[in-house]
Amino acid sequence: IKPAYDVKYDDRVEIKYDKDTNRGYLKLKYIDENLNLIRERDIVFDIGSSDCGFVKYASERCRFVYGIEISKEFQDVINEMNTKNNVMIVIGNIERYPLEDLLRMRPTLVLNDLSVAWEYSISILARVIPCCSDDPRILLTLKGVREITQDIEDKLRKNNLKVVETLEGWDSQEIYVLLRYSAPGSHQS
Repeated sequence: IKPAYDVKYDDRVEIKYDKDTNRGYLKLKYIDENLNLIRERDIVFDIGSSDCGFVKYASERCRFVYGIEISKEFQDVINEMNTKNNVMIVIGNIERYPLEDLLRMRPTLVLNDLSVAWEYSISILARVIPCCSDDPRILLTLKGVREITQDIEDKLRKNNLKVVETLEGWDSQEIYVLLRYSAPGSHQS
């Protein structure tokens, strides 16, 4: 839950990581309930795991979740999640992180809820998608966007990504986009 006011330097703040109150958990639950996103046999790759809300929700429904988070701020909750048999989260920068683990796992579903410009989010997807299964599903959260513009559509198409479905965000300043990847030379429609 996001704070509604500034916190003073000497205030004590307690953050609880509970699946019933975690914003990421509830957001992915909303998306999954509306897009029927997560499947039992999925191998999920979560880009930007932060406080593990997406990881927690997905790990309760799929075979395996692999995540990456750039900030060490979430190390405690990441360590806790890494005790689960079907979760592995690493600390690293997705721009430079070696992708050998992804190549071995061949994710079937990629979750990208990064709080960055849409151009950057799509470029990150372009880096990881070739490591995925032959027909991966991709969830892209577009922040600060209310609809898919021609610029966004062009960037997706340039990266062989096709919009399957969109869902209005529960925050009016974002939309959730279900994508499919068509490898160059494939005949998917």
